[in-house]
Amino acid sequence: MEAKNLQHLRELLLHTDDTVRTQGFELLRTIDPERTLPIQLRGARFSHAYIAQQDLRRFDLTRVDLSSARLEHIDLRGAILNHARLWFAHLHGCDLCDARMIGCQGLGTQLIDCVLNRADMQRSGLSGWIVERSLLSGVKLSNACIQRCVFHAVHLDGASLRESHIDSSDLSDVDLRGADLRGATFRLVRLCGADLSGACLDNASFTLVNYDERTRWPARRPRQGSLWLAPGLNLRHIRLERQQLPGFHLRGADLFGAMLRNADLRDADLRDVNLRRANLSGCDLRYADLSGANLTGADLRGAKLTGAYLDGACLRDVQREPTDPSLPPAFN
Repeated sequence: MEAKNLQHLRELLLHTDDTVRTQGFELLRTIDPERTLPIQLRGARFSHAYIAQQDLRRFDLTRVDLSSARLEHIDLRGAILNHARLWFAHLHGCDLCDARMIGCQGLGTQLIDCVLNRADMQRSGLSGWIVERSLLSGVKLSNACIQRCVFHAVHLDGASLRESHIDSSDLSDVDLRGADLRGATFRLVRLCGADLSGACLDNASFTLVNYDERTRWPARRPRQGSLWLAPGLNLRHIRLERQQLPGFHLRGADLFGAMLRNADLRDADLRDVNLRRANLSGCDLRYADLSGANLTGADLRGAKLTGAYLDGACLRDVQREPTDPSLPPAFN
């Protein structure tokens, strides 16, 4: 294609108007149905754009700005998205197999029904991401920072998270079979129902990690230097003030005298937990299940208990604010 026509096509693809940009994609399919043209859109700004059912295979989208953009059923196989901005972007049904996404950054990004097998996301920053029903088999996430993320029905088998930092995230029921987790740091992470069989955990660090009886571990499970939060464990006098523990499964654990002041335990499973003389002042226990829990002598001043389940709980001698409107009728 002549350079002039190629430049015109590039201008169409970069247009801020969704209709004009769609015309550019249609023109590209007409003149290059096999997608052999080397299209470079480095630094392109597609913030707040809506792009659907387009073929962007092998596009060079280095440093592209997709902030608040919505991408549906986009073919991005082999595309280059190094250092892309994905702030509040929503990707639905996109294919990013073998894409290069080194150093991409995103806050509040959503990946729904996407495929990222073998994508290279090393040194990326994932904050507040929601990833659902997606395939990330063999993805490279080494030296990545993963914070406050939720992965649901996600396959990370064979993935590399070597030297990555995973903090305050939910990896429940995630497939991590055969993953390379050497030197990774897990803190305040939920691994309930996760499958880590065959994963390499050499020099991995686990602090305040929540697991349950469904969690599958490799033969060499780390023990020394690790602090676990799990059902039935002896956690007497543990200090967890101001920690983020929403949805943690701690059924039957012994938390006698525990310091949980201002902790976030929303939706937590605290059935049959021993919380005698525990300090729960200012604790967020909204919609937590405290059925059968022993709260004798616990400090509940300032605690939020709206929607909490307290069937069969022992509430003798609890310390409370008598006028607190969030307290359930059982306290009155």
